[in-house]
Amino acid sequence: MELMTLKPLLASKLNVSGFSPMHLALQNNHIKLVRGFVALDSSLVRIKGRGRITPLHHVAQTALHIAVENQQLKAFKVLLGWLKRANRKEILDWKDEDGNTIFHIAASINQTEVKCLSYLI
Repeated sequence: MELMTLKPLLASKLNVSGFSPMHLALQNNHIKLVRGFVALDSSLVRIKGRGRITPLHHVAQTALHIAVENQQLKAFKVLLGWLKRANRKEILDWKDEDGNTIFHIAASINQTEVKCLSYLI
């Protein structure tokens, strides 16, 4: 955080693997650091890294998993609408830390609406 305050431009640079500091913080569950980045410069959530994936995409994937796990169909519909507008349907196939897609989670709790709604985008 100290480095970002001194050299803000470094926070938007990608490393050789194609990740920004925010991407790395999210991937490694450094939530306090992520919040600090956002507090200093909220535009960092839109930096495109490897595969043109932004930190915001990473967070959306996590939100989708949480919505399905907690059977929050309304929240899932909102997130699905965002994916459709952003043309990022591939996020539906991303896996969580246990290797499960939202479809695996939905099937395990017999939430058939998730699969049906995902066909709409």
